[in-house]
Amino acid sequence: MRNITDLAQHQTEAGYEVGLVCGPIDALHPPRNFDANLFRLGINRVPIRRKPGVGDVAAILQVRRALKAMKPDITHAHGAKGGLYSRIARVGATIYSPHGGVLHYGGVSARPLFFVERQLLRRTDGLVFVAEYEKNSFRDKIAPPGGNARLIYNGLDEDDFVPLPFAQKEYDVAFMGHLRALKGVDVLIDAMRILAEDGHRPRLLIAGPGTRAEVDRYKGLIERLGLSNVTLVPHSVDVRARLASAKLAVMPSLAEALGYFALEVAAVGVPLIATSAGGLPEVFGPTARRLVPPGDPQALANAIAQHLENLDQAESEAKLRQEHVRATFTKRAMFEGTERVYAEALANRRLVPEP
Repeated sequence: MRNITDLAQHQTEAGYEVGLVCGPIDALHPPRNFDANLFRLGINRVPIRRKPGVGDVAAILQVRRALKAMKPDITHAHGAKGGLYSRIARVGATIYSPHGGVLHYGGVSARPLFFVERQLLRRTDGLVFVAEYEKNSFRDKIAPPGGNARLIYNGLDEDDFVPLPFAQKEYDVAFMGHLRALKGVDVLIDAMRILAEDGHRPRLLIAGPGTRAEVDRYKGLIERLGLSNVTLVPHSVDVRARLASAKLAVMPSLAEALGYFALEVAAVGVPLIATSAGGLPEVFGPTARRLVPPGDPQALANAIAQHLENLDQAESEAKLRQEHVRATFTKRAMFEGTERVYAEALANRRLVPEP
């Protein structure tokens, strides 16, 4: 969601009128950086289920009605479902940012998803990839991206690099992200089990939104394993405050497009343990050798123990990452690159009649 809100803020300041069509938003714990006032064309919430199903038909009709009412010149679709709904509805020049999506899948079972993506390219006026990994995966699994396609990294600004406030280290390790298997939460809990069996019980914070079923499952798993050193907070939290209260952060993703959390952690110079999933090596840059294999709880447990035993080295490596992301991931480049994709899409649409 941060990518969307950052773009919306810039576009609003540049004089655009922006609207949002999205899934339900938790009013008590809204996504970080979310400001409803940015969306002058309104916010239209549509029931969106993670997996394909018959409910997608009704959702597509709702999205089309919402877009018809907003009458945008440009529709920028984010994620697999956003890309599906918006490109079928197709109102205005339509840009697609996969953010991983179907690219996280593989094998025979994923072939129908890849087929649909190939067909939808006919209704796509531009593509934005947030990582070189994502662009290459699209080429290998779907099709060569074509003309109006760009790699545009998620961007940070100087506010992201403001040092964290001083706080007592309430936790040794902090995870913040969606509570789901794809984010590696199961692997992280299993790594804590391994550490406990070896006599180590680092204090872990797991915080982020999740479905009731997922939250209940993780609560039950933590209790069954007797991991009293693990604290579960099942909603969005103040990332900076929580990072300040931890010695290091962890990102055990099984799949990832790029990952804003990795960028935000790197920006404030906090040590980070992460997997080599997706575009994370692009964030780690000169310290990419420290990444661990996805789905390997033993490797993750080893990395947690080693980082906590050698915090000085971990902090030195964090400084190298901070310098790398400051030079590579800028909001200015994100905004300018996105503007170029929009401009080319609009220019091309003027030459081609509506289908």
